[in-house]
Amino acid sequence: MNSNDGVILEDRVQEILESLQQYAPAFVHRYTDTKAARNFVRPAPADFLFACPSGAYSIECKSSVEATLAKAWKDDERHRVQIAKHRYWIRAGQESLFFFWHVGSSIINAHPGQYVIEAVLAGGRAGALLWKAMPQADLPFYNGLPQWADFFRLDLAL
Repeated sequence: MNSNDGVILEDRVQEILESLQQYAPAFVHRYTDTKAARNFVRPAPADFLFACPSGAYSIECKSSVEATLAKAWKDDERHRVQIAKHRYWIRAGQESLFFFWHVGSSIINAHPGQYVIEAVLAGGRAGALLWKAMPQADLPFYNGLPQWADFFRLDLAL
């Protein structure tokens, strides 16, 4: 894993969400990356905000499950802000998603944010056990707009 892996995933997710926006009633917004802005901007609550008739989603993209479950991840100020913002978003009745992708894989794993946050906060062995029991959807990294539309319960007007 290198520092560009997350950017590759974010760029691909942006392409997919913007494509969905072209063919269905949807809205996508990509937040400014705090790290890329050299911490001159406040920590963003997520990487994307995506809204469609089935709901509003706060989406975070990560290139490593292991790094996300590590104690150092939740101790970082930016990530503490993200955890808090996702918790508020969920408490407000909206959906939070975390997308994970490993370089070279043709699959993006989508996990409900509430489960990811519980696993991160539990940490250690408990977090790893929660992770294994977590619901997951597998979405295509390449050529899979219909599967993405189904995931978000969208009817595409192709």
